Amino acid sequence: RHAFVAALQRSHLVFYTRAMKPHVRDLLELVNKRPIATVSEVSGFATSGGMIEYVITQPKGEEPGAVTLHINLSPVKRSALRISSQLLSLRRVVHIVDDGNGGER
Repeated sequence: RHAFVAALQRSHLVFYTRAMKPHVRDLLELVNKRPIATVSEVSGFATSGGMIEYVITQPKGEEPGAVTLHINLSPVKRSALRISSQLLSLRRVVHIVDDGNGGER
């Protein structure tokens, strides 16, 4: 476990898979306030304290469609990372969410 935590805390980006969903809050706590981008496809990841959640829309019976990004600015600010204003201005693909810790909506 110690080696895992050390490796996690040396990372620049951590991608949380669906299999990690039961442990997301604990893992996010390990990287809290560190300059580590957290990204996932897990539903509710951004509102649970993650930075970037991506959602792929898939109309019934069709191929996967557009990707929408849900960005939680609270953990981004705490980590001292920055997200490009150009990315944030793409309102059709970016939704700012609030985890109750000072983020925006």
